[in-house]
Amino acid sequence: MIHELWIDTKREPLSPKYFNLQSKNFTKEYYNIDFENDPSFQRIATINSFMFNTFEIGEDYIFRRGEPAGRYAENINHKLANEYEIDIKAILENIIGNLVKTVCEPSVNYYCNPNTLIENESTIKFDCNFTIQTENLGIGGSYPYTKGFKLIEQNYSDNLLCNCKEN
Repeated sequence: MIHELWIDTKREPLSPKYFNLQSKNFTKEYYNIDFENDPSFQRIATINSFMFNTFEIGEDYIFRRGEPAGRYAENINHKLANEYEIDIKAILENIIGNLVKTVCEPSVNYYCNPNTLIENESTIKFDCNFTIQTENLGIGGSYPYTKGFKLIEQNYSDNLLCNCKEN
């Protein structure tokens, strides 16, 4: 996963302009931000995270469990990080590593048989929420997002066993 770390140099509050506290959804203004071309937003770093994902495919649902396997930062704007007193190392070790908690709902399994799922190169989408334990950026709750995986090839078995009912 690639994460971009940006700062709003105007330091505007996220809510209510960019995040609706009642609905727990990002606003239209958030989705219209042009980070690359808005001078008030500056990229501080790019963070690369590596995850080990395990999927449990059931008859009706697919469950995902992810475990972090490492991360590093690159393209760090040290001048900007120093100016705004942003500790990239602390973000890597604490915020992204230990303080961010993600909870995802299971995805509906439309095929039941995992072989059919893989044959169709299906995208599995999980509705998730993440929380930053110490402050949660002032919104008092979790941030919703969708995590998707496209199944392109199977490299662990030619056929997976399943107990699907044949139609």
